[in-house]
Amino acid sequence: MGSCFARPRTGIVSLRLEDRDEWEEFQRLLKEDLNDPAAGWKIKKDWAANYKNDYKIRISLKPDTTTGNPNYILRADVKFRGVTAQAHLDCLVTPDNLPGLQELETVETLPDGYIKYCRVKAPCLAARDHCWKYTIDHREDGSIFCCLRTATHPKCPLKAGVIRAY
Repeated sequence: MGSCFARPRTGIVSLRLEDRDEWEEFQRLLKEDLNDPAAGWKIKKDWAANYKNDYKIRISLKPDTTTGNPNYILRADVKFRGVTAQAHLDCLVTPDNLPGLQELETVETLPDGYIKYCRVKAPCLAARDHCWKYTIDHREDGSIFCCLRTATHPKCPLKAGVIRAY
């Protein structure tokens, strides 16, 4: 299962990809060598030596130079044992056990995914909320592609006392 996320440095929402779809952009980014300085990736958390709870992850960041937005692209390469792609997707789409979850709402169902609103609150911090567009593609080989991008939606206005996390 592939996942890509956009994490901005500023409050600007990512612009649409004009000349390719999310899958094509994901494939282009996946081909980039994380260890090639010219590609611009910085590995923030490398693979653990061993699986922890049948799971391990590598996190990398790079400036988003494709949409004209000064955001970072977050690349999460994940390895699971004993988890199906559908079970992982279900967790992404409905993270009921997300620590600090206060609100989760499907704002709009799209032909290829959803717009979701999520508000979380960590101890000693102000609440944060998100408006995300989920693009989901069930591939012919049985794999599932899911891309989350920061979005705006009329049903997801800014709320007093809540920080909009991008």
